[in-house]
Amino acid sequence: MKKLLLSTLLLCTLGLFAQEQKEQKVSQMFFEAKVCELAKQLNFTESQKAKFIPIYRRYNEEMKNIWRKTQKPKKIENSEEAAKYVKQKIVKQQQAQEVCIKYIDEFAAILDQQQIIRLYYVEGQIQRKLMQRHKHGKSNQPKENKN
Repeated sequence: MKKLLLSTLLLCTLGLFAQEQKEQKVSQMFFEAKVCELAKQLNFTESQKAKFIPIYRRYNEEMKNIWRKTQKPKKIENSEEAAKYVKQKIVKQQQAQEVCIKYIDEFAAILDQQQIIRLYYVEGQIQRKLMQRHKHGKSNQPKENKN
């Protein structure tokens, strides 16, 4: 009985570990795609790109940490819950703006005036495209046949 329990626990742990690794790999792929698109749209030199990536990685992690914690409740029952959700979202937006402000000087030390002006606009476009693809991909996944 103990061996069965231990085996089950081990399989669950391995499954969670595999899922976490998959999520990290997908996250890394999104990050690389964003950097590639930013470099293309903002015409980075190789030197700029090399300096930009480590700073952008820190910036990206801080942003992910802010938004990761926000989930819309499955069902909002009343106005108080709706107000609470909207307030939480606004607080997250404020935190995200603070991160943008925090990093702008570091980006400005690497990028020229036109690149720095376009950086957050282009990043927003990329983020919207990724979200659309993510949503579109989920809705196009085949549904399980329960027959």
